[in-house]
Formats: sequence, structure tokens, C-alpha cells
Amino acid sequence: MPQQSGTALDAAIARGHAWLWSSYIPEPRGGAGAGWPQFPGTTELTVWGGTVDGIRAQYLEHTGRPLNDRLRDALIWVRTQQVESGGFDSCEVEYPSAEATAWALVAFGELGLDGSDPTVKGALTYLLDCVAPGGGVMTTPADIQDQRTMPTALALWAFAKYRESLRRRGEEGVIEKIVEHLKLAQDPDSRAWGVSHGAVPNVATTAQVVFALCEAGVSPREDVVRGATAFIISRQSDNGSWPNSYDEWFTVGSPRRPQRCLNYSAWRALLALMHSAGHDPAARRACRQAVRHLVDMQSADGAWRFEDYESNRHVWLTAQIVVALHSWRRTWAQHDSRSPGRQLSETLAHGFTLFRRNAVVIVLGILVARELLPVTLRFVVRAGRVLGIDRASMSNNLLSTAVWALLAALVAAAITRFHHRR
Repeated sequence: MPQQSGTALDAAIARGHAWLWSSYIPEPRGGAGAGWPQFPGTTELTVWGGTVDGIRAQYLEHTGRPLNDRLRDALIWVRTQQVESGGFDSCEVEYPSAEATAWALVAFGELGLDGSDPTVKGALTYLLDCVAPGGGVMTTPADIQDQRTMPTALALWAFAKYRESLRRRGEEGVIEKIVEHLKLAQDPDSRAWGVSHGAVPNVATTAQVVFALCEAGVSPREDVVRGATAFIISRQSDNGSWPNSYDEWFTVGSPRRPQRCLNYSAWRALLALMHSAGHDPAARRACRQAVRHLVDMQSADGAWRFEDYESNRHVWLTAQIVVALHSWRRTWAQHDSRSPGRQLSETLAHGFTLFRRNAVVIVLGILVARELLPVTLRFVVRAGRVLGIDRASMSNNLLSTAVWALLAALVAAAITRFHHRR
């Protein structure tokens, strides 16, 4: 692969796995449970934000093989956290929520648990109860007035993994119902989504929806996805990152205490854009920039931070980034050896994008140079006369200096590009 394909990407993934294992809490005597907390150094295990995330990431080291003892023990603990309704809670959201339940179902599906599994059956039942008649999803069945985008997208992703089970239950239509709801909720101007209908659109939520739609079978070439993909790409910074955001809500069971979820945009955007990378060069470039940014932002200990200034290391964040980088390596790293002609076309396209983003500054610089150049040249000629340098020699020296400066810039650019490919 070109950028971040071999050593750097592989090393980042390996460091992430090692850090996650270092944060794992083995089952102590007494059977209190085994898994991951939300933060290393704490002893409270959690379903959403810790153990389920750790299982998803670490299982990628063992795909196709039986679970090792640590993952098996963690899965056992997650099963014990299911409440009578079939839902799951977590240390951060202390009630059975659609969000935590959908996240557990996603993991169960990736582990290969089918719809006949009792834990899966109960979770599907609870999540179905959280779907409103119009296709929106509530954090609990009682929160009919608070249908939000995040639980809707997560539920769609989870249901997509159990489409056959839903069909056998006569509930397959719920997938299409949620898809139509999300299409109708898309902001017509930005072509993106906010945390709820009518909220200001943001990248993390939009990427969450795009990924869920594509996992549910919506073509990335369909207009609803193409418009959202363009929104995500347009918000990417030059360093490959996107602004982070958060989701905050209340539930009828806790009307005065807000629930909150941090949304790290880069891993979500990477997974969403990968669905379009096969046919959209802009999406492919954005993915490469995102991978490079994620690798560069990894801490020396192997974890990632939500913001640069934070000291906390979130288990969920490192786990989710590891999953996204695994997905990129598996899907694209081995098929991304580009021909010289394609490299040139993408480099020119990237150059055009940079020019378009900085057109005002570039044009202003040209106008200023045009005004200052004659004055500068007159000054140089006069200085040459004082020093006894003839005009022809001076012109040759200036031309030679310009050529060497251009060569130095090209060499620096080549070294930088080579470094990024590593």
C-alpha cells in the first residue's frame, strides 16, 4: 500500500492491541467478572465503552479461531449483564439502553452468535421494543418523544447483522422502516445528520448513519449516501482529522440527569468513507489522510486520546480506532498498489483541492508579488552596480538560485511523501 501501509500501520495496530490487553481485568477469585473498564486504572467493568469494545478489537487477532480464554471470560461477563427485559446497561448509562444493547448485538454478530442464542434473542426483543412506529429509535421503549440519530443508526447496524433472524420473527421490515426514517431525517441543505432531527449536522453522526445505511444494504452510489459522503469529505482538515462532537440526552427514568456520549469523528468517518472508496477518488484520498492522521496521533503507550490536551486513555476509543485500522488494512491496504499514472492523477487532484481551499491566499500572494517584483528588481540591479556585478552575471545567479531552491523544495516534498508512505 502507499501511505501508512506497511511498518507504521502494522506497528500502530500492534501497539493498540498490546495497550488494550494491558488494560484488561482478569477474573479474580470470587467470580466478579473479567473484561475492560472505561478507563485503565479503574476496576469497574462496563458493557458499552469497555468490554464490548475490547472484545471487538481483540477478536480481530483471532478471527476465524476459537475465542481465547480472556475473550471467552469477557463474553461470559457481558452475558451476565443482560437484564430481564433483554437490554444492557453500562457504568455510564445506568439503565438498559438501546445504545448499549445495539452495541452488544453488533459484537455478538461479529463473534458469530446466531439468532437462536438466548442472549441474542433477548437483546433483539428489547431493541425492537425501542423502535418507534415511524422508524426512529428511542433510548428506552418509554422515551417515545426522544428519538435520536445515534440509537437509530446503531440499531440499524445491529439489525443488519441479524436480518435472517428478524425475517424468521416476521420483523425484517424494521430495517427498511429505519432506513426510510433516516433518509427523511437527512438535512436537505448539508445532506448530513445531527444528533436529533433538526439539530446542527456534524461529521461523527453523519458518518455513523452512512456506515449503518451501507451495512443495511443501501448502495454508496445512492444519492442519500453520496451527499453525506461529500459533507464528510468537505469537513476534513488538511491533517486528515475532523472535529469531534458529543451526544447528550435525557430519559424518562432520569429526567434531571443528562446522559452523554463522546463521538470521535476520525474512526467513524474512515469506516463510512471506505464504503465509497472503491469508486470515489476523493473518498479514497480522505481515507488515506485519515489513516495517516490516526497513526500519527497514537500515543507512545499505544493508546489514543479524545483530545490532545486530555490525559485520559479511553478503552472504547483505542478499541474503535484499532477496529477501523484493521478494516482499512484488510480491505484496502492489499489492493491499493497504484500505477504511476493513477498516482499522478490523484496527486494533481489533491493539488487542485489544496489550491481551491487556499485560492484567496494564493491569488493575493500573486498580486502582491506582481506589485513588489519591479521594485525588488530595481533595488537588486542598483545594488549590483554598487558592488560591481554586471547585470548578466546577476541574472544568471538569480536564475541559478531559483533553480536550486526549486530542486530543494522538490527533494523535501519527495522525502515527506516517502515518510508518509511508510
